[in-house]
Amino acid sequence: VLISQYGLLMFQYHIKTMGKSPNKMLDKEQFLALRQSYADTYLVSSWHLLDTLTSKPPKDLAQESDLISRLYNTQLDVAFMLQDSNKINTVYEKAVSSLMSRLDSAPRNDVLLALVTACSCGKISAVSKLGSHLKGGELDGVHNGALQDPSRVDFSALYTLALQLQDNLDTQWKNIGKDLEWSAFRIVKAQFRAIDPRSTEAAILRPNLSATKFVDYDPQPDSHFLRSGAVTHFVNPGPVAIPMSGFASKEEAIVFGYFDITAGKEVIRVTNCVTLKRDKSSGSLVKWAGKELSSMVAIAGPRAGNKLSTTVLDAEFVLEEDPSGLYKCL
Repeated sequence: VLISQYGLLMFQYHIKTMGKSPNKMLDKEQFLALRQSYADTYLVSSWHLLDTLTSKPPKDLAQESDLISRLYNTQLDVAFMLQDSNKINTVYEKAVSSLMSRLDSAPRNDVLLALVTACSCGKISAVSKLGSHLKGGELDGVHNGALQDPSRVDFSALYTLALQLQDNLDTQWKNIGKDLEWSAFRIVKAQFRAIDPRSTEAAILRPNLSATKFVDYDPQPDSHFLRSGAVTHFVNPGPVAIPMSGFASKEEAIVFGYFDITAGKEVIRVTNCVTLKRDKSSGSLVKWAGKELSSMVAIAGPRAGNKLSTTVLDAEFVLEEDPSGLYKCL
């Protein structure tokens, strides 16, 4: 396990160093070739070592269920670094089955790590189940960390989103988790338009909104539209930089973000959900279009439980593949 974890750490170190170095502006082919060389050096041998141990464990090891579970989880980490969907799907159930059978007694950190894995695999039902066992503030800590650094995936938002998607898994969102992808896109343009003229003042994330034309909102500096497995993430364009995390398949994506505003004795939760479908491509540019649904709900104070406003906007994103952001997809 220690040898494999060392391989993982060295691989991650080299990829992040390669991505952040100002002197190494690589195109996609160069980045992927160098990435593959690091994978061959650090990950392939780790995979074979772990595969040997888990497929035919020694007798003394076979009876150590916790250690076997650690081996599977490390093997799953290696599969993600290899970005190999077949290996990920092969190991996932073995890695989480032991934990899922003892969620009430499992360490909370193990449950949180399993939730992160389930999100990356697009296992929506598992995300919902795992999140329901994290009532000790673990997800609040993750959310607060993402608000401080919106480039980080907000797994609290992903749990909330998974609960909302539960009823539509067999219809609208049935492809989530079927085509895992690792890619980075620069947001060339993000524009929004009010569907109802009366909603322009209530859309606090979109100042100067119009109901007659699309209005551009500047992307955050060094922000990318990321795909990492089944997870997609970007920082909200415009003046309010909140993390927007969600799930995606090849042709569609749904992302969600939220934050709270305290005014006196009242706390108002602002939620934002964007659903997008791949629209069309033009050269290196790809357009995604859909809707943005924003709401404000009082969660504390005299109006607690009341929805204060809801706005629905047309949304369009123009993206361009950007190899410089691929290191963020680890």
